[in-house]
Amino acid sequence: MTRWQRARWFGLAAGLAGLLGAGLLAGWFDLVDWPAAARWARPLAPGLALIIVALLFVAVGAWRALKEPSGRMRSPGLSWWVVVTAAAVVLVAVVGATHWLLSEADHANDRAAARVEAIKTGLGVGAGTAGIFALLLAVRRQIHQEHTAADVNLDAAEKRVTELYTKAADQLGSRNAAVRLAGLYALERLGKSHESQQETILNVVCAYLRMPYTPGETPTSDATPDELDRHEQNLQEAQVRLTAQRILRDHLLYGPEADGYWAGVVDLTGANIAGIDLEDTDLRWARLNGALLSRALFADADLSHASLVGADLSHANLSGADLSGADLTGADLRHANLDRADLEDTTVTRADFTDARLPAGTEIRNGLIIRA
Repeated sequence: MTRWQRARWFGLAAGLAGLLGAGLLAGWFDLVDWPAAARWARPLAPGLALIIVALLFVAVGAWRALKEPSGRMRSPGLSWWVVVTAAAVVLVAVVGATHWLLSEADHANDRAAARVEAIKTGLGVGAGTAGIFALLLAVRRQIHQEHTAADVNLDAAEKRVTELYTKAADQLGSRNAAVRLAGLYALERLGKSHESQQETILNVVCAYLRMPYTPGETPTSDATPDELDRHEQNLQEAQVRLTAQRILRDHLLYGPEADGYWAGVVDLTGANIAGIDLEDTDLRWARLNGALLSRALFADADLSHASLVGADLSHANLSGADLSGADLTGADLRHANLDRADLEDTTVTRADFTDARLPAGTEIRNGLIIRA
């Protein structure tokens, strides 16, 4: 027993002692006719003893239940104290009912027949009480079976989701562009039907866009078959990446008209996503360090606290974007459109704003934002 448990028991004993002392001083016990109570209880002693024993079992069972850690899984089997308590209650019901009926039978004309009927009725009361416990046991068993079935269904659903996710992720590694497209659409469908998977799928799509990618040049007329094949593969990969970008945008849109928003931090560090369309999207705390974002569309996007260190944002449209608290250290913003952009607390150290269109009354001097 720990020190805290000992202190708790001592406190309980002190409280009971104080309550008894207050009762003695107030004369509460004088209100009871103890000799009369003893005469009343003497013939009922067996039944009262059984009731007291049953109550003790109930108290011990409740204490054991409260003592168990709440997070521990309890066994579906019946505890010993439940069985003993049920038996005690049935016995008390039989003894109590039979005693009362026998006392009433003593006043009947046919005393012997009345006593027999009293005993039968008392046993019937006991059988009825036992039937109630049997009914409660059946209800308990049914509830346990329903919970077990629910757990089995949940496990099956989780297993199904895992299988679908694994299969779709495997498809993204295929050399066939059509299979990769199918994998992206399968992941999107999985995210729509299972909200718990949305952030994970968002991370997978971002990871796919972070994969190394270099657009191929248009082959010349004397190109070899291998060069033509690589060019075809590059064109197909470009379509797959455009699909990934569309999925990303569709589920990062925010506002009253947004449908299918997926919460999560976007990580496109070092991604080659020039010209990506992310207008009106939620990119708070996004990680876009070193990303190729030239000619990207970020109009009215929320880029607050985003990290864009060393990102290429040349010719990007950031009109109306929220860049408050964003980090643009060393970013390339030449010819970028920052009209109506929120640059509150934005870090612009060593950022290149050559020929950039800044918000009205704002200019950049020595890495600092100057407002008129």
